[in-house]
Amino acid sequence: MSRYNKFSEYLKGKYGRRVQKISVDAGLTCPVRDGVLSRTGCFYCNSYGSGNGSNESIESQIRTQTEYYEKKYKNPYFILYYQAFSNTYGESEHLKGLYEKVLDDDRFVAISIGTRPDCIDEEILTYLEEINKKKDVWLELGLESASIKTLWKIGRMHGVASFVESVTRIKKHNLKICAHIIFGLPYDNSGDMLESAKLCSVLDVDAVKIHSFYLEKGTVFEKIYKEKGFPFLSAEKYVEIVVKALRYLKLDIVIQRLTGDPNRELLIGPDWTLDKHKIIAAIENEMEKNDYRQGDLSEFNYVKRS
Repeated sequence: MSRYNKFSEYLKGKYGRRVQKISVDAGLTCPVRDGVLSRTGCFYCNSYGSGNGSNESIESQIRTQTEYYEKKYKNPYFILYYQAFSNTYGESEHLKGLYEKVLDDDRFVAISIGTRPDCIDEEILTYLEEINKKKDVWLELGLESASIKTLWKIGRMHGVASFVESVTRIKKHNLKICAHIIFGLPYDNSGDMLESAKLCSVLDVDAVKIHSFYLEKGTVFEKIYKEKGFPFLSAEKYVEIVVKALRYLKLDIVIQRLTGDPNRELLIGPDWTLDKHKIIAAIENEMEKNDYRQGDLSEFNYVKRS
């Protein structure tokens, strides 16, 4: 029995077989790149916007990946993941066309849409609510940090209230929410990181992705690092914080990710982020050794009178 709510086990339990997430790049942008809010992008984000940077058509990206995984696994189901940049940010009819690509393919059980909390309007939410009647819909929503100071210092150009408001509106449309948080950002301390987990727990999001901060070439943070420098979290400290965060997250929140996945050719540091399997094993070993479980600290607001 796992000590935290693993995404792979959740999917197997819900759909009865392996479910593979495939990531596609829809060629979209976001308001911190196109000049609406800024042109820097988020300071940790490279030119691919956390995507694969593919120039192929969406259909070609889907075909290549489904063929690969159908050879690797027996009759897998799929989740179509629009990953790069903000995939609710664009002309509404174009966006609707993207979301409809899974409707007539029985191999796809869900669609997952990566975006920002300030890029979701009611028209899109209403449309996705209709899609959700046929295929499960996830909105992957970047919080990154629960510190307003950090959010501005990393170029996000939105606050914590924007995330809370967005979650509240999405829930009214019965869509699933996966919150993204980053541990190890240069301006966050351990309290800020744990506050991010606590906020996700209080808001009762459906899933969380925990990313480790890593520095890549071609980002704004690369320039800051070269000019001023900043420390990286050690692997040991990262494991410690993730374990504590899992204990603050309610048990029914699905854990979709526990660490980052940097591009080896672009990575500046820290080097330990390249070995995600070692980090995950260390997190799981720490939980096992101390008999910790996800959610065993989730009543963190309760003070007992002496």
